Amino acid sequence: VHAFSRSDQSNGSVYPGTGEAVTTPDFGNVLNIPIKPPVSSRSFHKAIKTIVDALRKFGPDLMILSSGFDAHLTDPNELGTLVGLDFYEATRTLAAAAEMLCAGRIVSVLEGGYAVQTMEAVRMRCIDAEQPGVAGN
Repeated sequence: VHAFSRSDQSNGSVYPGTGEAVTTPDFGNVLNIPIKPPVSSRSFHKAIKTIVDALRKFGPDLMILSSGFDAHLTDPNELGTLVGLDFYEATRTLAAAAEMLCAGRIVSVLEGGYAVQTMEAVRMRCIDAEQPGVAGN
């Protein structure tokens, strides 16, 4: 089991108050990529690329994608400037990695985000990004 995380490094001001590069004992199976708010499109996609590179080295049998949308521009936590397209592209990139690395075995769960109306639209875009044929586009 490996855990790859892109998190908002908020100095404890946002639950659960984590996000440092090393927050657990180092067993070599956790990669946490902290990004200080506000999370930009560039820093977000750079972190996704780093995660995909690490996934290639690990060679998973299954990917579990836990998506939070707290860094969306409309989220009341004001952690980032991301828009729906950023989340769509990140999901598409990770779904393509799942196709390549583990025969498309990917499970997605919703983790967070507090702009309820925005979350619905972004969540639907992420579901679209995981559909067969979309990831390889």
